[in-house]
Amino acid sequence: MQYAKIWVISFVVWTQSLVALPALAAGSTTLPPSPIKNWDGVVSVLNTAARWVYQAFFIIAVIYFLWGAFTFLQAGGDTTKVAEGKKRILYGVIAVIIALLSTGAAQLIQSSLSTAAGGN
Repeated sequence: MQYAKIWVISFVVWTQSLVALPALAAGSTTLPPSPIKNWDGVVSVLNTAARWVYQAFFIIAVIYFLWGAFTFLQAGGDTTKVAEGKKRILYGVIAVIIALLSTGAAQLIQSSLSTAAGGN
């Protein structure tokens, strides 16, 4: 019975992807222009990538913190689960602090480099 459900779900996903293929093929066939034309373009792409990594790291850190809080609340007096929950909460808080400090450090370095290069 379990395998029948898996086959039905995979068949539905497969057929839906076949339906979407013509719509995807009808889209634009030209690539967008590259944002990298000079050094500022490289810096812009790196800033965008760093922002994405920061956001993903921050979200994972908050989820880890909440997981620790949930473990702590659901411990029911079990000392090992309480200790595990506290440890996860601590690591989540440390990860959030690192994420915030890394953003501040990146902005400090960028402003220092732009000032040293004669920028504003």
